[in-house]
Amino acid sequence: MPQGKSRLLVVTTRSWTAVEPFLRSLEQAGFAVALVHGQAGGHVLHDASIALFLARPLQFRHTIERVMQDLSPDLVVPTDESSFQHLREIYAMRSEAGRMRSPIARTIAKSLGDVASYDSVASGADLQAFAREHGLPVPNSVQVEDETTLRVLLESVPLPVMLKGDGGWAGSRAELVRGIDAGIAAYHRVTGATQVTKLWKEQNRLHRLSDLLQPRSRAVSLQQYIDGVPAKRSVACRDGKVLAGISVEPLDGAGPATVAKIVHHGAMNEIAAFVVRTLNLSGIVGFDFVIEHGTRQPWLLGIKPYVTDISLVATQGETTLPDALLAGFAAAPERRGADGIAPPLPFSRAPRNEPAPLALPLLPNVAAR
Repeated sequence: MPQGKSRLLVVTTRSWTAVEPFLRSLEQAGFAVALVHGQAGGHVLHDASIALFLARPLQFRHTIERVMQDLSPDLVVPTDESSFQHLREIYAMRSEAGRMRSPIARTIAKSLGDVASYDSVASGADLQAFAREHGLPVPNSVQVEDETTLRVLLESVPLPVMLKGDGGWAGSRAELVRGIDAGIAAYHRVTGATQVTKLWKEQNRLHRLSDLLQPRSRAVSLQQYIDGVPAKRSVACRDGKVLAGISVEPLDGAGPATVAKIVHHGAMNEIAAFVVRTLNLSGIVGFDFVIEHGTRQPWLLGIKPYVTDISLVATQGETTLPDALLAGFAAAPERRGADGIAPPLPFSRAPRNEPAPLALPLLPNVAAR
């Protein structure tokens, strides 16, 4: 890697086409860039100034460690859930009893922030508990362990609801349910072997041997339906401070966006900043929201501790996330307050016009059967 520049290692299991724009933006910002790519190979290629290290599927974590050992990067950035999980596992192994004696562990902690804090928002249930504790607006939800429980709940709660399979940070299995029979059919689609295999392939989770040894999970959750449009925010941050951010929503105002428009939504910005501060995060972090029709109230749906597709977006005259990352980590780190506690939210914690909560009158009896 070129001398005299900040060295940044990108870890990915996404396609080269998907990650190349991010790599180029890092180069343009002034980083010396290397990439560990979770594909079959095991040799080193060079694409212009980017050193590309290809890893065999079951040697992905080993390759990350070897490259970090050899290159001594200043920062490491994941672009997907699988890569993030590998970095967490490496950190856990290299920081025994909470001591970061290993240079690799120190680099991961510098790059991601408080690694253990991500457990607070890892699943849908964890995120809801965290949000409720801090007064953040999230849709009500409840986990469903089997089809019998699901049927009783669908007979008891206001419809429509969202049925979601909790696939971790990148979980994309979700269907809108308007009736009981439709809900049962959606349950089988979301938890069926075909869908689970598809999810593994989409998330490149076959790079994690432990996933191959785990029994297939059929747990899903019912989530309160919010009538609105999806929105996303991505931020660059260091030690709990947001350095820069970008927010988008679909151009046509509905549905998954292939074309998005940049939006400036104060409440979204404040929620993201509060989460980053409270969890003491670093790196690039993504946030999923739904913006309620009428009120424009943002509801937090998920947190992704890695680079997302909108991380490259920038408006004219504004700093890109790679630019902010380079400048933010070049400066001396700022210390948190004496008490280490995040400041209170600068907006009202009570969501406006909150829909009726998801009622669960029969859940304890059904779950006990």
